[in-house]
Amino acid sequence: MSFDQTIVNLNRWEVVFRVGKRALADGDLEEAEEQLLAALQDASKMGAGDPRVANINNSLAELYLKLEKYEEAETNFKQVITVWESTLGPSYTGLIDVLDNYAVALDKLGRGAEADETRDRAQKIRDEQAKLKATENKYDPPAR
Repeated sequence: MSFDQTIVNLNRWEVVFRVGKRALADGDLEEAEEQLLAALQDASKMGAGDPRVANINNSLAELYLKLEKYEEAETNFKQVITVWESTLGPSYTGLIDVLDNYAVALDKLGRGAEADETRDRAQKIRDEQAKLKATENKYDPPAR
């Protein structure tokens, strides 16, 4: 396989991922699942701990919430949380929506206490981000 062909194969996941996300946004859930699973298969060559793989898992988890496949959603959300916390940090703002959605899945699975803890984690990140923003604004020079 040539170098150019290797690059094409590595980027195929991204094209398929975008098609899957578009199908999800358009409400074509069957097509979204097919494309997102194909993207995940292609991207898995990057390793399960790659944030790009986590992005695909996040879209799959959102899809599974819509399909009321809560156990599958839970599995995918857990993978996203693990990867993003380890690669982007435990206060990464992208975790807020993931944690909120994960809490919905936990509620649907009858695990309200875990859902509440998960929502608390999301709120903690919101609070941390608000404090950071307030601190940044405090030291910004006034506009002229």
